[in-house]
Amino acid sequence: MNISDLLNLNGGNIEDKVVDSIDEVRDEIGDLTTDLTCKIYSDYLKRSLTNKHVINRVINTSDLGLSYEHLFNIVVDGLDTYYLIDLTYEQFKNSEFVELLFQGYMKVNDKDLNKYLEIVTGDVCNFKLEDIIYKSKRR
Repeated sequence: MNISDLLNLNGGNIEDKVVDSIDEVRDEIGDLTTDLTCKIYSDYLKRSLTNKHVINRVINTSDLGLSYEHLFNIVVDGLDTYYLIDLTYEQFKNSEFVELLFQGYMKVNDKDLNKYLEIVTGDVCNFKLEDIIYKSKRR
């Protein structure tokens, strides 16, 4: 067993679990507006993903030292695959990330994460996913 297997202990496709969790949350609280509800959506997603034994973390942009507070979820799938989930992305009126806009999630790398954070906060960012997930340190 390698470390990648440990990240997905109960097996299964992580992306399917992400989609299932998004569907659950939308079914349960989908009538909320997207403005100012990121804390509610992120909390419900965290709970749903954790119940499915999916490693995930709620990220608060304020904790990263950014000027605008917003919460979103990051899911770890293996050692180098990450999903960013933000069911309130549409409030930023930006179509840069079509998958995020219509699906509520997308695979991300460091470049995508930093572009997303710039859209959400207006700040220029240079973060690494590993730092945000495991250390929450600004680079």
